[in-house]
Amino acid sequence: MNLRRAAIKLLCLIALVSSSAIAQSIDTDLYSTQSPYHTIFSHLRYLQHDMYYSPSVASGTLAGVDSASVDAKQLALRLKDVLDQNGLLVDLDQLPRNKNYIDSVSGKAKYVLFATHPGIFVSQQSDGSWKFSQETVEQVPDMYLNLFPYGTRWIVESLPKNSERFLGLQLWQYVGIVVLLLVAYLTYIVVTWLLKNLFASILRRIKLEDVADTLIKGAAKPVSMLLAFGFAMRLLPVLKLPVEVYVVLDATALIVVGVLSIVVGFRVIDILSDYLEKLASNTPSTLDDQFIPLLRKVLKIVVVVAGVIVVLQSLRIDITALLAGISIGGLALALAAQDTVKNFFGSLMIFVDRPFQIGDWILHDGLEGTVEEIGLRSTRVRSFYNSIVYIPNGQLADATIDNMGMRVYRRFKTTVSVTYDTPPDIIEGYVEALRELVLQHPRTRKDYFEIHLNNMGATSLDILVYIFFEVEDWSQELRARQEVILGMMKIADKMGVRFAFPTQTIHIEDFPEKRSLTPQAAQDPESVNTLGKAEATAYAQHLTQKWPEMPPPSQVPE
Repeated sequence: MNLRRAAIKLLCLIALVSSSAIAQSIDTDLYSTQSPYHTIFSHLRYLQHDMYYSPSVASGTLAGVDSASVDAKQLALRLKDVLDQNGLLVDLDQLPRNKNYIDSVSGKAKYVLFATHPGIFVSQQSDGSWKFSQETVEQVPDMYLNLFPYGTRWIVESLPKNSERFLGLQLWQYVGIVVLLLVAYLTYIVVTWLLKNLFASILRRIKLEDVADTLIKGAAKPVSMLLAFGFAMRLLPVLKLPVEVYVVLDATALIVVGVLSIVVGFRVIDILSDYLEKLASNTPSTLDDQFIPLLRKVLKIVVVVAGVIVVLQSLRIDITALLAGISIGGLALALAAQDTVKNFFGSLMIFVDRPFQIGDWILHDGLEGTVEEIGLRSTRVRSFYNSIVYIPNGQLADATIDNMGMRVYRRFKTTVSVTYDTPPDIIEGYVEALRELVLQHPRTRKDYFEIHLNNMGATSLDILVYIFFEVEDWSQELRARQEVILGMMKIADKMGVRFAFPTQTIHIEDFPEKRSLTPQAAQDPESVNTLGKAEATAYAQHLTQKWPEMPPPSQVPE
């Protein structure tokens, strides 16, 4: 019996010695500083909460410190917190294992873990080992303090360090997540109330009611959510979550913040566009009314693209290849859609040069009509057949356009033909009456017009009438023409002036039973009811008094 007990004790002693030797061999295999990979792996390995947890061993990877001291252990732990709470997840497969590694940028025996944090790197020591550099070790305290804003460091230091874990987190960390969510929600409520009540009332007091009603109403909630998320993310390092959890939460928060930023940008663009539309409505030009919706769309596209790029950069995604791919794809797309690109830049040239605007009457390559809409690709013109014609903007930008809508005056040129038997005095009085008619008309140009006996035609005496109307559109022009033409006819009727038309007259001898075909005016001018210059001028003034008043034309910019 005693022999059996002695044998059992011997076996237990052998097993204890062998297990101790195995554990020591495992530790020896895990800890090494012969390359950047081994140093970084050893530091992270001995700070994991399992059977290998040993801050004193991890502190051996720090240069210039005594690994057995309390400060060295604290520095090793804080360096791990700096990596974790900044979301710096080390990819061990990318670490160099060459003990003679040389950095290609600096040409020194050093390895920078992350390009975004160049102050954290390992370097080769004089004895050939690799350790976290002296510069990194000196920066660790400051980097650690920057993790905990608003005096929250005391909360971190008072929390339990190695309590029981459930699904990788300690109980106080779960409680902290709930508290952080409540703080974010309260921040959202408070900021929303301040914006909708306090800030809005200040805007109303300074006579900015429209801004208060549109800006605050549309952007209060997105802005509040954006501030709440930003505040929560600033406090997230207090929970000291594992780097894997922090990376997921940080990525989610960055995406949410990016989306909210885009929404806020949309609200600001809408408000700015509404304000510009009000300003454009007070200008005589209609082109700016069409340009503002286009500007709204372009700015929203820019905000979306910028938001996506910022989120990708925040997630530490290399967008260089993406931008290069987009550039190549954009070049291929531009080559495949040259006409579309040409039309787009043509629309920009139309908005910049403003050769016409909405409502203008234009002539282009045999097409005549009124501009109804200027789009990104084409311009819509309503022809005088009431049909819709779409003209590519690239074609309009390079073509000659006769803009009839930009005329200050609209010309009216005609010839009044009177018979050859009209006495010269009557023609002279008729011409003076026509001139007075133009001077008295409310829509004619008074400083320049021409009315003269201009030609002796084959069958008539021709009076040139060359005048201009100051009207806004074609309808008013037609109305003014009618008034002038009817005035010329009434004056002619009153003065006994007869309008000529192409005829042939055969003169024969007078017979007792036949009357002469010679006009009566030629035989007996005094028998015709005629007016002198003064009477004709007075009659022209009398006609103009019967014309209805029209609104004065708007001032046309030069």
